[in-house]
Amino acid sequence: MESEGYSYINDVTEGSVENSYADANYIAVFGESSAKPVAENPLDGSATVPTQWDIANFPNPFNPSTCIHFQLPADAQVEMAIYNIRGQLVIELVDEFLKTGYYSIAWDGKHNNGNPLGSGIYLAQMVVKPIHDRSIQVLTHRLVLLK
Repeated sequence: MESEGYSYINDVTEGSVENSYADANYIAVFGESSAKPVAENPLDGSATVPTQWDIANFPNPFNPSTCIHFQLPADAQVEMAIYNIRGQLVIELVDEFLKTGYYSIAWDGKHNNGNPLGSGIYLAQMVVKPIHDRSIQVLTHRLVLLK
């Protein structure tokens, strides 16, 4: 099954990932709300342990969905949410403890009530609370939804 240049895959990394599409750069999981670990950095293909906190998405601009990639150099409690340009919460994507590594999560461009959003600039904000120190990392990334 092909869709916009992505090939359908049925089983990814450690667990079974259903209803997902992937190309060589990333894994997108649709219909699920938690982040999925990936074996290597989806942005450059390296299999090394991450050395910094980072967040990106592909494609950007997007329509109707995008895959948000992030990396954690340490085990941490991670909260990720999408906000509109006014700073209003659109949807919460992640709120869980995650181990060091690379992760990807799909966002379908919809509000938490299931309604599709209009074209515009949205902000993905990731708040990371590492378990081994008291610092809090806050990363924000711009997402552009074009219809």
